[in-house]
Order: sequence, then structure tokens, then C-alpha cells
Amino acid sequence: MNEILGPLIIGAITIYCIYTLLETIIIGRELRRIRKNPPNPSNLGKEGLLGRIGLLESDLELDPDGGRNDCKVKIGSEIWNSKLVNFTAPNIRGGSKVIVKNIDGLTLYVEPYDDR
Repeated sequence: MNEILGPLIIGAITIYCIYTLLETIIIGRELRRIRKNPPNPSNLGKEGLLGRIGLLESDLELDPDGGRNDCKVKIGSEIWNSKLVNFTAPNIRGGSKVIVKNIDGLTLYVEPYDDR
């Protein structure tokens, strides 16, 4: 019986040591990466959204008198409720670029972005 258990125990300990070593190496690399490039707090919260470029989710026919200016804007992987301001065209096509100019609660105030 001991002839079978001895090699099994040694094998289990060897596998455990290899697993622990690999886990330590992976965690160490990730910690070094985080220390080298720490998260930038200015990219978080309201300040991180101001000036960001987004895409209109659908076509929008605008009312210059302030009527139907609500729209959905995709920034990164998130979709935000938005109001379009400072526009001159009577309609704007979905997929058009907009830039975030202001934020009020969870509503972004965006205007058309010209990347020329």
C-alpha cells in the first residue's frame, strides 16, 4: 500500500508546487503592470466624460426651437441619454460623431463633432 501512496503523494505535492509557482508568477506580473500604469483618476467620473467623442445611435430630425433634441449616444461600450445642442443641420444621421460638452446628472449635453 505504501508503495502506491508514496509516489501519489509526491506527485500531488509536485503539482501543487508547480501550480503555486505559476500563480505567483502571473500575479506578480499583473501587480508590476498595475504599478507601472496606475489607473488615472481623471478618466473616471464626470471629468472623464467631458470632451469624449461618441456616436449617435440613430438618425435624428432636430427641432431648432428646443423640441425634439433628445438622443442616445454611445461612448465606449456605454449608451447615454443625451441632448444635442449647438446644431445647425436640420437632421443628423445615426453614427455621426458628437462631443460631450456638459453633464447634468445622467444626461450628457453633446454637440456635433467635426474631426477635420
